[in-house]
Amino acid sequence: MVKNVLIGKNLVASDDQARAVANEYGDKLWNLHKYLGFALTFLFLSRIVIEITLSQEEKMSSKIKNALLMFRKNIRKSEFKHYLIVKYSYTLFYLLIIYMATTGLLLAFESELGIPQQTNHFIKDIHGFGQYLMYAFICIHLFGVFNADMKESKGIISGMVNGGE
Repeated sequence: MVKNVLIGKNLVASDDQARAVANEYGDKLWNLHKYLGFALTFLFLSRIVIEITLSQEEKMSSKIKNALLMFRKNIRKSEFKHYLIVKYSYTLFYLLIIYMATTGLLLAFESELGIPQQTNHFIKDIHGFGQYLMYAFICIHLFGVFNADMKESKGIISGMVNGGE
């Protein structure tokens, strides 16, 4: 690709020179990916600390228990189902973040951890698979938000944008 771009500009580069340029950009992209992963891992760990410091009724486990109690009391089954699906999807999202952060950190520190090449290749494959799980989750989440905004939770999107005002 580098050689083709250069040819289009009437410039010539050897295969080795073009490969060096391509590798340089690949390395920059990899570093950006790593730093974004570190930032997301930090944000996730911050979320765990926040969860620990919340009052008991604000914790996610309490909210799931409340949803189950709503079901036992037969309070609006459709509302219960929605509430429970939302809370379990948060749990799924956090598990997916743990999965991505763990595999990403293993890849980022492979040499420091002494991970064998074959194991590293496997970790890279499952980390890549996690990317598609994340895309699927985001699409389903966006669909759910737009669906809720058009039906029972009108204004949910504008509330997210302007802070609920």
